[in-house]
Amino acid sequence: MSKLLSQALGNLKFLDLSYSLELTKVPDLSSAPNLEFLCLRGCGNLIEIPSSIGKSKCLKEVALHGCSKLDSLPQSICNLKSLTLLDISDCFNISGLPENIGNLELLKNLYISGSGIKTLRSSINQLGKLEDLRCRGCEGLTLPSLTGLSRIVNLCIAGVELPQTMRYKNKSGSSLSFRLDRPNMIGLSFFAVFNPKNYSCDPMIQISCRAHFVDESGHSSKNFYSDLLNLRVDPLYSEHVFLWSKLFDMEVNFIEASFQFCIDKHSSKPPYPVNRDYEAIIKCGVHPIFQDDCLCRDEKRSKNQEDEEGGTSS
Repeated sequence: MSKLLSQALGNLKFLDLSYSLELTKVPDLSSAPNLEFLCLRGCGNLIEIPSSIGKSKCLKEVALHGCSKLDSLPQSICNLKSLTLLDISDCFNISGLPENIGNLELLKNLYISGSGIKTLRSSINQLGKLEDLRCRGCEGLTLPSLTGLSRIVNLCIAGVELPQTMRYKNKSGSSLSFRLDRPNMIGLSFFAVFNPKNYSCDPMIQISCRAHFVDESGHSSKNFYSDLLNLRVDPLYSEHVFLWSKLFDMEVNFIEASFQFCIDKHSSKPPYPVNRDYEAIIKCGVHPIFQDDCLCRDEKRSKNQEDEEGGTSS
């Protein structure tokens, strides 16, 4: 019987124990080396994740949403090189991420909304694949300089302060204009501060930005459009900063740029008009992504990996 059980665990790929209110500890996972998905949502009495989780090298997703008594993650979770999603939202007793969180080189989605985390480690900049960082409801959270996260497309954090490293930002309002002083721009990071007190419509919103560029000859570009889709804002009671990024092919080097942020309201009745709300965006900014910066960042990341591999081999 034990042999059959051991064989079954060896083939296990999906383990879902969600809402198991009597579960206080997760069993040793070293006997499930092929596990890919671990779902423990709503396990309100869970107090510990075993360090053996670091041996489950095939794990792709770990979902711990609503594990309210869990107060830490084992350092060994940083050994999961295949992990693409880590969800600890509403784990309000977790006050920090493991020190080596940057080792999760394939991590795309990191959800810490509603947790007790107040600071993010600078090693988060090593997460070269990170696309979605959700921090909604983390009151007092401070971010490190996000110098290595040009791939991020979605970030939400409580507060009204735009990142200090952002190149262009205004003091108030939903629009801004400036002159570009560098060529070879390949993308933009967009920042918008949303004030729910200025918005009383659908709990699902779509924040968008329309950009206009002018080149050295005075020729104008077609309006460039980028949006952040389907954000649920009805739990928000204070201002929040939203960030998203977009890469694009820009054949012409432009010298002037102007941006208009708004919330698009789509009517459910024919002819389905789109109304735009500008008042709910109280601050905004953009940060250009240049080709040279990406190349330097990639070279630095490659060098760091080579140094680590060299140190390991020696």
